Amino acid sequence: MGPSFTSVLFQLAGQAPQIIACLIGVITAAVFWRRCPPAAGLVVLGSVLFVISIVSTNVTFSTVSQVGGNMGWSANVMGISFALTRFIHGTLNAIGIFCLFTAAFLRRPV
Repeated sequence: MGPSFTSVLFQLAGQAPQIIACLIGVITAAVFWRRCPPAAGLVVLGSVLFVISIVSTNVTFSTVSQVGGNMGWSANVMGISFALTRFIHGTLNAIGIFCLFTAAFLRRPV
């Protein structure tokens, strides 16, 4: 176990409530799948996107910190890398939230 792996595990442990909430969302969607498959599918998609976002952001931050430090990257390069990572994280979260909102109002009478 390298320091990067340990760091990622500690970061993921700090975000365990979000990961557990996504897991509960997937389980709930599976329970209601027969009743409303499109909404359940969107809940699963949104939850999976949230988990992918959480894990990939933690891995990326840890890797960029370690690699950037070892290679002597400047603060500007590190800052740009972190900003790009946050942008991708925010985009995945926005798509996940959109899926959940769409699932909430799918096939509702107007």
